[in-house]
Amino acid sequence: MRVLAFEGGAWRQSGDLRPEEARALAWGPTHVWIRLEGLAQSKLDALAAVFDLHPLTLEDVRNHRQRPKVEDYPNLTFVVARAPRWNQGTDEMSWLTVGIFLGPDFLITVCTDPVAELDAVEKRLLGSKVTPKTATIDHAFYQVLDTIVDSYFPLMDDLEDRIEELE
Repeated sequence: MRVLAFEGGAWRQSGDLRPEEARALAWGPTHVWIRLEGLAQSKLDALAAVFDLHPLTLEDVRNHRQRPKVEDYPNLTFVVARAPRWNQGTDEMSWLTVGIFLGPDFLITVCTDPVAELDAVEKRLLGSKVTPKTATIDHAFYQVLDTIVDSYFPLMDDLEDRIEELE
């Protein structure tokens, strides 16, 4: 579990915190982005208890074949996004499912495997100049979702090239 905290006008890595410590950060003047990779049952359950995540959202996160969707709950918005992967060796497409929890002061992303798109967002946030517009957890959420959606375009370009070759 990796934690990024927005505090004092900049994003910084906060190391491997326990869920209670991350929640305590978010209750202050800080926003946090928690990245959980690997679906560790105990960590996911701990996050659910500390951040009051709805049980149905946890089922959706554990279901690797969940369709993309957005659901609003009283204390958060839950999104299931899917990042495409093209396996050149087998000419097959696969998907990495990413569960995204957006609360008033926290963002939690949960996925089974590392997602390069999230690494890119993290790097961008850590190196970015912060403005009042980008100093929100909503902006981090937007960056995550936008980067996942943008990952479709190279795949579509590749498929378009392959279709032209077949024609």
